[in-house]
Amino acid sequence: MRQVIQSAAVVASVLGALAPMSAAAQQTSDTPLATARTPTVQDQLQQQQARIEQQDARIEQLEDQLHQVTAILSNRVDRVEAQTDAGRVVNSTPSARIEGPNGRNSLAFFGAVQVTVGTVSESDQGAAAPTINGGTEIRRARIGVQGVAYDDFAYQAELDLTATGGVASSARDLWVQYNGLRPFAFTVGNIKPQNGLEASFSDRSNAQTFIESSTLSSMITATGARNIGIRASSGGSNWSASLGYFGDDVNNNGVALPANEGTGFHGRLTFAPIATPTSLLHLGISGFSRDVATGRAATASDPLGGQLRVRAQPEDTIDATRVIDTGNLLFARHANLLALEAAGFLGPVGFQSEWGQLDISQSNGRPDLTFSGAYFAVNWFLTGESRVYDPRTGVFTRFTPRAMMDPAAGTWGAWELAGRWSTIDLNSSPNLVSGATLLGVRGGQEDDYTLGLNWYWNPYLRLMLDYVHADVENRTNSLPGIGADESLTLDLISLRVQQEW
Repeated sequence: MRQVIQSAAVVASVLGALAPMSAAAQQTSDTPLATARTPTVQDQLQQQQARIEQQDARIEQLEDQLHQVTAILSNRVDRVEAQTDAGRVVNSTPSARIEGPNGRNSLAFFGAVQVTVGTVSESDQGAAAPTINGGTEIRRARIGVQGVAYDDFAYQAELDLTATGGVASSARDLWVQYNGLRPFAFTVGNIKPQNGLEASFSDRSNAQTFIESSTLSSMITATGARNIGIRASSGGSNWSASLGYFGDDVNNNGVALPANEGTGFHGRLTFAPIATPTSLLHLGISGFSRDVATGRAATASDPLGGQLRVRAQPEDTIDATRVIDTGNLLFARHANLLALEAAGFLGPVGFQSEWGQLDISQSNGRPDLTFSGAYFAVNWFLTGESRVYDPRTGVFTRFTPRAMMDPAAGTWGAWELAGRWSTIDLNSSPNLVSGATLLGVRGGQEDDYTLGLNWYWNPYLRLMLDYVHADVENRTNSLPGIGADESLTLDLISLRVQQEW
């Protein structure tokens, strides 16, 4: 027992001795750990605070940059809006178009130059047949402006710089059109009354297949290719219609001393049961009914006479001589025209044909007169294109080659072959006489055969080569058996360069 107590005392004394050492060791061990943990937390806090300050600084920097970018963008937007307010220039064709705010107003310049050179050979000439010469000619030199005003108004003013007879004779299209009641359009001014197919589309675009229009068009436009008047028109996906009331051409048809202006109604209706980009069947009818203008030949004391004359060149205008001519129909009082038209194409092959008849009533017991004409034409694009047709107006419009003329790229534009037969008869009661007076008209008859080759470099530049064979049967307007023979046969070759913008 005593040993147990002594052993316990020894253990207790050892434990007592170890306790301070253990506490010291514990203290020694804990003190450095506690001291190390506290600075680390503070460092972390400090580092976090530093990061926050850096982020704040970065945010302030980004805010400054954002303000700068916002200012720059605002500046640019202001400039864009200013440009929009001032309008813009659009390069959509060879000539630029100027547009106002939101495109509500626009102005564009346009023009065309057609230069022709040709040669003529005559045969089977009658005793009084005229001599037709070759040479060079600037057929048209057009310049004009067109555009839109306040969305609903369109306008055009076109002059021909090659016209003769003073400034008035150079006026072509001068009109204003209101489109605010779509699909109707109302046009007032000196415009095409839209009689016939060939005479209705633009004579300065590349829609015309041959160098010159057919002789029939000379009859259809006998009262003026353009007339002063007002026209209502409309059209849809496969039809068009127009009706107007017209006076004479603004150029007054060369009347020396006009007295009464000719006036009347002109109308046209077309229907295209087939109208796709590669196929077309077009049918149309048009005509007019109008009083003939009257005037005096040279002096105020001359008697009043009708101012209607039908005449034609041999589908080549280098020489201005008319090989058939009714002369001035002094007793003409009223004229009615009826014209039928048909056209179409299937892929690159197409046709176009018209027939027309002009009936004229006369005064002073003179007989009524009837003149007529027709043509049939075919065309073939060797490069595979098709003509372009607008069903809303019932006319052919500008054609664009599949590949523009660019030798460097190995493309050579578009090529087209065409042929046309046309006839016109300006004889009416040619053997009707009263004593020594011829009551009928002996204006002559003409048949033309044309072959054409067209080379389209682009939509605005082309070269045209035409060969025309014309057979003309004509005698002067005098008594049968007395009138001199003006019959002849012509072979004409013409080359034209046509540039538009």
